[in-house]
Amino acid sequence: MESDFAPYAAPENVLRVLDKVHKNGLRGKIDADFMAQLGIGEGMIPRTLRALEFLGLTKPEDEGVATPLLEQYIVSGEDEAKALLQESIRKAYEVIFRAVDPEEDDRAKVHTAFKVMKPQGQWARMVTLFLGLCRAAGMDVKEPPLNRPGKDEAANDSPVRKAKVKTKENRPRSSSPSTLLSLPPASPRTLDPALVGIIGKIADLETADDLDAWIAMFRAAFEFVKKIPPRKM
Repeated sequence: MESDFAPYAAPENVLRVLDKVHKNGLRGKIDADFMAQLGIGEGMIPRTLRALEFLGLTKPEDEGVATPLLEQYIVSGEDEAKALLQESIRKAYEVIFRAVDPEEDDRAKVHTAFKVMKPQGQWARMVTLFLGLCRAAGMDVKEPPLNRPGKDEAANDSPVRKAKVKTKENRPRSSSPSTLLSLPPASPRTLDPALVGIIGKIADLETADDLDAWIAMFRAAFEFVKKIPPRKM
């Protein structure tokens, strides 16, 4: 793998895989069929596979085969799993950690640090994955990812962020895109500009996944703007 490459998979997909193998173990490879069974979209599978390789959890020379680090992660307890994930992140993103500390530096500075990485044009997604993984590993990230965040529900359900996730059946009907679009527009003078910008993206929603991403995006921004402390797990 190129030394200047950084993955740009959706963090919720990477964490979904880790949660699955930590809970149930792993028999065989983490391949496309395995990920499809987890509900990961076909177009997202190659990105997720490469992210796992980048993190040193699967072998690049034997695609999908667990490394000793992942094998240790699978049999570890919750606290040790968190420590192992953080170890993996710090080693894989060594170049980034030389330039920034996600617990001290804002998202803009983190984004700048990724401008030496390839492929160009995927920097925002790289930052989203990086910050999402850091949060899942227990780091107190200064600013949550906003561009295409990992779903908070998926991240919180990982071995390092246990929480109950509401099923789609339990979601309130008012969360549908059509209902959101029918809400009266809020006055920009009463909202932080970051929230106004996110609300303006409602018209772009087309799928349930888009809606999930938008809800997670708004929640992360709202908690940051209102300085709401992270929920205790």
